[in-house]
Amino acid sequence: MGVQPARADRSEQDPVTRLIYWGTPQPKPHNRDARGTDGDALYSNSTLALDPATGEMQWYYQHIPGDSHDMDESFERILIDYDGKRSLFTMGKLGILWELDRVTGAFRRAIDLGYQNILDVDPGTGQVTHRDGMLSDVGEELFFCPSTGGFKSLRAMAYHPRTEALYVPLNLSCETAAFAPVERRAGGGGGGSVRGRRNHFHPQAPDQLGEFQALDLRTGETLWRRRLRVPYNTSALTTGGGLVFIGDWGRRVFAYDVANGELLWQSRLSTMANGFPITYAVDGRQYVAFVAGPSIGGSSWATILPGDLIPDERNPRGGSGVFVLALP
Repeated sequence: MGVQPARADRSEQDPVTRLIYWGTPQPKPHNRDARGTDGDALYSNSTLALDPATGEMQWYYQHIPGDSHDMDESFERILIDYDGKRSLFTMGKLGILWELDRVTGAFRRAIDLGYQNILDVDPGTGQVTHRDGMLSDVGEELFFCPSTGGFKSLRAMAYHPRTEALYVPLNLSCETAAFAPVERRAGGGGGGSVRGRRNHFHPQAPDQLGEFQALDLRTGETLWRRRLRVPYNTSALTTGGGLVFIGDWGRRVFAYDVANGELLWQSRLSTMANGFPITYAVDGRQYVAFVAGPSIGGSSWATILPGDLIPDERNPRGGSGVFVLALP
């Protein structure tokens, strides 16, 4: 099966360039009209390349200038070398995979998974253009995909060098809402809220929230996908033995074959799987560990969307723990 996890640099520090790559979140207030500006909101939704010795910024790339929908691009950066290129890959709430030259910060590619309806990215330059009617004023109702929870968020994707694929946890939902006004004042103002919010299943995945897919690094094609009614709720973990582990909101944890997505193993925890699974070895035997724990609170997307769209699916509010399983 293999003891070591497949390598994908998540430290966000490049051992060659000696730079640290940092993702920044959305501007606030979230809506352009609430901010009172139509500018780029510079350095929001960006990748920053920082020299850790001096703190100086060597380059930056802004993925979504002037975001107006709370679409963070602040999640993990994965560093991959292939075909003589040193690349950085990242994906934010929109479900767009960005590839940058991690030495210069130059745009290389943007692979749109095809679920979002907010903007277009020029394939040659990376320039972002919001689609007609998608920049709303305060109080104007808008239907947009993804919801402000995002397709891809804190649940990190993983890379496997043998398949040259990324394994991406997604949660598919859309939203109808109007962004509310925010009092603008020096030193604050907040992110802003929405009014009349209604959550929806995505039109391409009725009655299903969770999707897990393998994305070919070279072609951008989906190699395989698995869907669940409940959300996938952990980060992905690939191993040298050709497995990818992930957990869901329905208390289950899975091992899929990285090549074809075949389900090879599953087990059930006390409550929803959460966080980052890890694998390690002791005395030549391999273990995989999952965290189980409920997401409690009105601001957690792990709670809001399932509670609204699949209320018949229940999760115990107790039973938190770390579950360690031995591999044969």
